[in-house]
Amino acid sequence: MVLHSLAKFLNDSSTEKRIHNRASKFLLVFSLIFLGVILFSPILQGLASGSLAWGGPSTRHWIYLLANLGIATWLVTLWSRSPIKQEFCYLAIYALVQSIYQVQFITNANTPIFGAELDSVKGVLTIYEASFGMFFGLSFARNRQEIFQIGVPIFLVLPWFMIFSMNSFRLPNLFESPFFHMLLPVLFGVGALSCAVQAHYLNSLNQGEETPLSLQIRKIRLWQIAGVLLLTMALHITHFFAAHVYWFERIVYQASHLGLILLLSKIVVREYKENVHFLTQPERKIA
Repeated sequence: MVLHSLAKFLNDSSTEKRIHNRASKFLLVFSLIFLGVILFSPILQGLASGSLAWGGPSTRHWIYLLANLGIATWLVTLWSRSPIKQEFCYLAIYALVQSIYQVQFITNANTPIFGAELDSVKGVLTIYEASFGMFFGLSFARNRQEIFQIGVPIFLVLPWFMIFSMNSFRLPNLFESPFFHMLLPVLFGVGALSCAVQAHYLNSLNQGEETPLSLQIRKIRLWQIAGVLLLTMALHITHFFAAHVYWFERIVYQASHLGLILLLSKIVVREYKENVHFLTQPERKIA
């Protein structure tokens, strides 16, 4: 009963509102442009100074960077065709953050980004990674737009406010605090929980009646997204304890992220194709 009420409160079923919500679109476009600047600024500086690394160990990081950038570009293209599917853009931003993370391994330039040193930028990216992973889950579960209009600006500004506070008041590195490291898996957990709650809510509908096939598939996709986000949450927890291990940090952790992004992309694109199919074909029901 509690989960049913929570899902009903969070759910935003107004299609027209989702399509024409200019504030949400502006936040998404701004986030993409802002992260694009963070990505390409050090790369361009590295090209100008000749400090970019092209061969050897850096090859792997170029592959991660270009693969995540390609996925992000593909998802933004899909989002531009179907603005109602905002999860495309949130997942694109998540992939874009993974691309930015690779920059530190392909350039020797130590130029601050927006006045922040490399260690601080890592903290910024970690917050963006977890928060937009959460927003992806919330968006796929069709939560209210007010959540994004309030939450996205907060998480965009939060890490820079932390940097400002550390520099102005000589605070210890907040990005190294245990609370910070525990918060990040929790954000992925929130996204997973949102999808699970929505799946439970849909399961409570049409009980004892014939269930539309589209509703059955929608529940499956929600559980799949919840499961992958829980895997991402587990990956972050493991990283907290094994970050000092070179092969885990440079190979397992980053390759796993790329695999999880590909898996999430496959699920949301498949759901998009299924929606198109059900709009053009007669609906079947399951007893």
